[in-house]
Amino acid sequence: MALKYSSATLSTTRGGVVWAAGKRPLDPTSRRFQQAIEALETGCWSEAFSALSALANGGHAPAARIALMLARRGTLLFGGTFPATSREKALWQRIGE
Repeated sequence: MALKYSSATLSTTRGGVVWAAGKRPLDPTSRRFQQAIEALETGCWSEAFSALSALANGGHAPAARIALMLARRGTLLFGGTFPATSREKALWQRIGE
């Protein structure tokens, strides 16, 4: 079994985990962002927005840009609702710049 972590490959064996030389796993924030992007790619809009908005509220700039786009244009583009307060949108705008 191989799991993708950034540019590294993580392989599991009966004896445990083997890392590719010189590669490290993603930190927890990057892993949550990657999972949110994967949720977007599979059409899980609400799950992705929930994760992205939490990351954005924590100061994650790429998540803030995507969450803001979903809050502003998501209904038109994806047909869902992506609620965010005016305060959140202003915060995400500042973080994402």
